[in-house]
Amino acid sequence: MPEDMEPGKSGGFWDRIKANRYAFESVLFEHKAINVKDKTWAGVLGAILIWGVSVIFLFEWIKGRGPLLGQEEAQTFSAVLHYFSALGDNSFWTFIKPDFNSLRYSPPLYYLLYVPVLKFITSDLNMAMLFVNSIFLLVLSIMPFFAVSPKRGWIGGLLASAAVMSCPFITEAARMPSASIAVIALVAGFYCSFMAYTELADNKWSYAFALFFVLGLYTSGTFWIYTIPLWQAMLTGTTNNVNGARFFKVLLAGFLVNASWYLCFIILLMAGIIPLRGQYEGAMALIKGAVPSLGLPLLFMGGIFLAWMYFNTYKPYEKRKDLMRMFWVPWAVFTFGICAHDPSVLYPALIALPLSIAIMVPYRLEKILVSCFIVLFLANNLASPVNISGIRLLGTARSSVSSMPYEQIMETVRAHLPQGKAKIGVYSKDGSINAESFSFAFKKINPKLIFLNDPMMPDFSALVINKTEADGSNSAAFDKLRSEEGFQYLFIKQGEIRCQDGSKVEIYSKNNKPFGTFPAGRYPIGTLTFGKFTARKVILGIEQHDPVSESYKGYIFAPSASLYGGDIYGLRLDVSGLKFSDVNSSPALSDIDSARITSSRLSSYTVESVLRQELPFLEEISVSMDNDKLTIGGNVKGHSIVINFGVSIPKDGIIEIRPLAFSFMGVNFPEGMQFLLKIFAYRINLSENPYGLSAGSISMSSGIMEIK
Repeated sequence: MPEDMEPGKSGGFWDRIKANRYAFESVLFEHKAINVKDKTWAGVLGAILIWGVSVIFLFEWIKGRGPLLGQEEAQTFSAVLHYFSALGDNSFWTFIKPDFNSLRYSPPLYYLLYVPVLKFITSDLNMAMLFVNSIFLLVLSIMPFFAVSPKRGWIGGLLASAAVMSCPFITEAARMPSASIAVIALVAGFYCSFMAYTELADNKWSYAFALFFVLGLYTSGTFWIYTIPLWQAMLTGTTNNVNGARFFKVLLAGFLVNASWYLCFIILLMAGIIPLRGQYEGAMALIKGAVPSLGLPLLFMGGIFLAWMYFNTYKPYEKRKDLMRMFWVPWAVFTFGICAHDPSVLYPALIALPLSIAIMVPYRLEKILVSCFIVLFLANNLASPVNISGIRLLGTARSSVSSMPYEQIMETVRAHLPQGKAKIGVYSKDGSINAESFSFAFKKINPKLIFLNDPMMPDFSALVINKTEADGSNSAAFDKLRSEEGFQYLFIKQGEIRCQDGSKVEIYSKNNKPFGTFPAGRYPIGTLTFGKFTARKVILGIEQHDPVSESYKGYIFAPSASLYGGDIYGLRLDVSGLKFSDVNSSPALSDIDSARITSSRLSSYTVESVLRQELPFLEEISVSMDNDKLTIGGNVKGHSIVINFGVSIPKDGIIEIRPLAFSFMGVNFPEGMQFLLKIFAYRINLSENPYGLSAGSISMSSGIMEIK
């Protein structure tokens, strides 16, 4: 026994206990240390086989769940399609500039991975998800093997892969189009690379160590929290003479790609758009939420082996403290610092438990546990959740829409779909039915259909789909629509589908009874209100009638209108595709194809009113407009901020907003670095709005913005 590892020689009671522990642990681990058989190929083959089975299960899940998606899943696919389109328009800049249009303020790696799959392999979003999520499942299967096998042999490495892949939360995350599976895989890859990496040796794992760090930062704005325990190792790797060059090459490229995103995060945090900290809910809140998704076998065994790895005397694994910190440091930061409310933020940290099992299990039990975890892996993919005292024993949760009779819903909607271009309103309190999901499902049937969640102009909908909760309640938007006097005349209930949970889906179609024919001329129609917009003394000009489509072409003029309480003067829109329905023997505007702004004047007070509603964190707002420049000033948490924007319409229907100057707390952004502000320029595509609203130019002078 080495002298520095010998227990004390005083012969005391605790020294004898320590000596006995050391002797016992040496029996468990020393034999393994000197009898490791090199069958790396067998372990790698086994890990790949586990991955292949997981991909098959994922494929079967995708094929069997139906076309309807939950709100969060559908929004992810919408973001994917947005990046797919943005790459064609902006090319390289899409990779490095923050994308405000996606409304996620998060780095785009997960979404960008879909682009080559959609372009070269399949146009089906669900199948694209299979390819993308399979990449991360491969990381979760292979990397634990390479992390553990150098110390515990190929069987120990295979045990690590089987234990990690048997975590129920991994199966659940892989079944969703969500960056959560990417974060889990990249955190696991980061730590597994560190476990295989030797700081002062010429080790090619240094590339992987740095690469997983960079890719993780490019995937999630909170990835850095999981890496805190290994910052010292990263610093050592970057500065040493052996591997420093490798680290530097990867980290430099990663810094260039990620810099604008994290600069944006800092600005958003300082501005209060993203809260720095949530409400503290207690030390055990996240653990109580996350532990059920780990499963009782992994929780029990992983907890014991993780503690034993840290406190054992034989020390078969020298990086045990780092693996322990992999769990408790993110827990501490998310619990006491960030005060996160989503338990899934702990999933990447929970990977420490199955890794500790593979490291600390006595060698005589390895083969048995490999078989046990493979069985558990299969059970989790095949079975519904089985719980004991609120903690899952095995199985994975079903989809939020799996209990819905989606085939019947789709058939009923399909039976009443209008021909050609049409707008369809979708209403739901919980997002279990949503416009994005229907858009994906009916894209091949009729790509001209426009599905809208809680549409701003509900009377323009050709079809209305509403989900009523089990208690009979509806969304506030649908209750408002149904309370309108003309609803019973405009819409006819065509079907009602009951779901297993007692809720029901209602289908309404528009009563397309046109109201006579208007001759050309000017018609006063009083006041029009759409959301926060109100126009008064409105004049409708009819110029041309199309008897085939029963629609009109003309203009709408309002001498005055208001938006969020601010005034708009001389508003005129040239419109086409106007349709009127007969509502109790009276005409009601029921649809519109396009509306082009040909005249409108907004004061600086109107812009202030809009900003005051849309940016509640910005106080004491001031707006000035002159020389085609928009200057916005105010206070953010007591600190002054001034931003100067250039606003233009470079091509029809596209509004470009470019920050030209930035000042915070009286400190101006350095002139020599103002080229960086171009990164934060973004565009609003008016042509994407469902009502065909467009404009050709914007000019600003003497406190007046003119759009035409």
